[in-house]
Amino acid sequence: MVAKGLDFPEITLVGILNADTALHFPDFRAAERTFQLIMQAGGRAGRGSSRGKIVIQTYTPKHPAIVFAALGDFDSFYQKELRERRELNYPPFKNLIRVIAQSKCEEKARSAVERLAEELDKRKVFYLGPSPAPLERLQGYYRWHVTVKLDPSERSKLEFLKEKEEKDARILIDVDPVSML
Repeated sequence: MVAKGLDFPEITLVGILNADTALHFPDFRAAERTFQLIMQAGGRAGRGSSRGKIVIQTYTPKHPAIVFAALGDFDSFYQKELRERRELNYPPFKNLIRVIAQSKCEEKARSAVERLAEELDKRKVFYLGPSPAPLERLQGYYRWHVTVKLDPSERSKLEFLKEKEEKDARILIDVDPVSML
């Protein structure tokens, strides 16, 4: 709650517990979100007339998101993230398209996404999966997904998705998803 913008001017000590919890989410932005949250929470200390102190509790003290946040070193964190995203073909260097098949029946969701993967193979499109979505079952639906990494200039290779219909599963397409869950 304190990290989300409340201003307590005489706070001199901020403790951040389990600061690395979000690092283990299956999302390429996990380090960025962790860094951001630590910086936000830490920024609450020392806003008044007294200096502030921040204590960070973590199981991964050597992770760059934790180290750079503890140092308040935005530029180094940014450069590291940009290098990794370029090497791994993540945004902003490639589009990330997540395609989810969902159905009340797990087998139908899995089959639908496997057929989709076969079509991606034919079109020579790079993708990860198919696999169960991290939130495998949501609101009574089983979910399987593939994640496509694509140059923006190659998006026409995915035009077939606009017409893609599965009688037993719903197909959801998320371009540059905010969350990978």
